[in-house]
Amino acid sequence: MNNLDANDLMRHVSRPGHYNDPDLLQVGNIGLTYIEQVSHFSLWCLITGPLLISTDLDQLSNKSLKILTNAELIAINQDVGGRQGVRVSPVRPNGPPGTSEGLEIWAKPLANGSLAVVLLNRSPRTSDMKATWAELGLPVGQAMAARDIFNHKDFPTPMDDQLVVKAVPSHGTVSVKLTPM
Repeated sequence: MNNLDANDLMRHVSRPGHYNDPDLLQVGNIGLTYIEQVSHFSLWCLITGPLLISTDLDQLSNKSLKILTNAELIAINQDVGGRQGVRVSPVRPNGPPGTSEGLEIWAKPLANGSLAVVLLNRSPRTSDMKATWAELGLPVGQAMAARDIFNHKDFPTPMDDQLVVKAVPSHGTVSVKLTPM
């Protein structure tokens, strides 16, 4: 998380063809839960970080390999627009239960007009999360098709003023692609 925060502070120097390097991927290494590995990879893809693997490939589990080969997340990382995803919500350290502390919204405009969004739950508890169109810089009332990028599933109905996700696990993320309708 320190590398993620440092990378976001350097957002002003990132541009197409010039990318910040938040360091090697830790997916597959000891110390991260499966949920944390998914979060780590999802965020590195969104911030357009180099996807350099630091794990011993002989020790890589099938679950970790599935994370590292998620084509939809890799497509977000490799988007031809070359923009870095950034935090669009204020930085708030973990707070008491019932607050929005530790819940963050990250977003990356894509070349095709879509927006990749990662909802990050840094808090120690499962939390419902939402991102309004105003927070995401989208026109209020704009109908958007939503797709869960990691799980390769479309949301059942379009959204027109906010993205709401139930039960984002502690240290977890939900990665969504919003596409204008």
